Amino acid sequence: MNADGTDQTRLTTVPGNLEPVWSPGQRILFQSSRAGGWDLYVMNADGSGQTWLTVFGRINTQAWAPDRQHIVLVSQGEIYVMNADGSG
Repeated sequence: MNADGTDQTRLTTVPGNLEPVWSPGQRILFQSSRAGGWDLYVMNADGSGQTWLTVFGRINTQAWAPDRQHIVLVSQGEIYVMNADGSG
């Protein structure tokens, strides 16, 4: 949407999406319960290309690494780093 709140665009249609994290101009990292557990997904800034990244069942927090090529997440007290495509 615009800074004044006009021209809003809905990016997801599945209920249960939480904690979006913006990678400026690129992608949005978010949690969703659409597969039964709280896992990480990533999508393009326009809502396209939604991809399921993890099968943890519960993510406590997530963030983009400064290089925007990696994701850092905490699940059940453990810290993980993975590639932005969910590999590694």
